[in-house]
Amino acid sequence: MPSHQEQVRKKLKRILLIWLFARDAYYFAEYFHNPDTHEELNYIENSRDNHHMDFIRHLMYRTLVIELSKLFCNRNSDKFNLFKFIAALKPGGFHRTLEVDPNILEQWEQQLKSHSSTIEKIISLRDEYYAHEDDGATNLALLDVGFKQIWELLEIVWDIIKTIENVVLDTHIEDCISTFSQRESFHFLRILSEVDKKRTG
Repeated sequence: MPSHQEQVRKKLKRILLIWLFARDAYYFAEYFHNPDTHEELNYIENSRDNHHMDFIRHLMYRTLVIELSKLFCNRNSDKFNLFKFIAALKPGGFHRTLEVDPNILEQWEQQLKSHSSTIEKIISLRDEYYAHEDDGATNLALLDVGFKQIWELLEIVWDIIKTIENVVLDTHIEDCISTFSQRESFHFLRILSEVDKKRTG
């Protein structure tokens, strides 16, 4: 049987991959809803390509919700629930021999609980809209799940991942900077909006 450290390493790797997928979906969804220029937003919402742009916007937000829900949904089929993961590291937990500082674990739990409203909305959105329905674009105003709250949640998860890598696994994980981690990476939308403006006169 693999050591407790190896079991944690394997599970954390899967959690990291889920987080990376969610984070990059966040960058896309957030920018497609809040681009830098009015011209870009007008292109997304009013050009003859708006159906495709809206589909991308919806798909990225949908992906963000589905991936994040994997980390918080409390079902037997959800293997990477962070609350269960943290509980297993506590004194008396399955991975108690790794001797993680209980104060750090308590801090993480409190941080996640302080975002319980956001977590509940994400899971509800996954269950009620995305897991069983396919009825078009997401109305963020009605759902009241803002990008600011989602980003705060992503930052908490990132802190958990980095700390476990460092404290439990004695390794250092580099800051994961993807191609789409900077808003400047979405300059293609500005180019498309400029081309569309010239095309339509």
